[in-house]
Amino acid sequence: MGDMRPNLILAAVVAVTALFGLGAGATWAFIGGLTANLLTTDPLGTIPLGLLLVAGLVALLARLFGRRPTMLVLVGGMAGSVLLDMVGIAALFLEGSSAPGLGLGDLAVLVVPTAIANGILAVAIFVAARAGVVRVGSELPASWG
Repeated sequence: MGDMRPNLILAAVVAVTALFGLGAGATWAFIGGLTANLLTTDPLGTIPLGLLLVAGLVALLARLFGRRPTMLVLVGGMAGSVLLDMVGIAALFLEGSSAPGLGLGDLAVLVVPTAIANGILAVAIFVAARAGVVRVGSELPASWG
């Protein structure tokens, strides 16, 4: 998909946090992030830390802007993707790694398409998960109908 790197764990964390709140989202962020971190070459702890920050961001957005779930998930997925990329870049910078010749314009070309893809993926997961929750009879917040 070109330079886009959709992140299924990020999208799931955003959807779970929007559906069930910060506690469930933080659990998914930690377990999923640690698992993903063990399978990649990223510095240990960067993915769980970034995903925990994303879960907190989505919970904060829900408090600030109310419960418009689809818009919350879209914006949370896009902003969370940028936040996760920033945590990864900061970790590489602190580690002493650098990408020679990689400028701000190059980062924008890499980060923006990924953020859009992650936002759309988070909405798709959210809609499917919400339908499943309703089907099995679990309770959703009253404001979501």
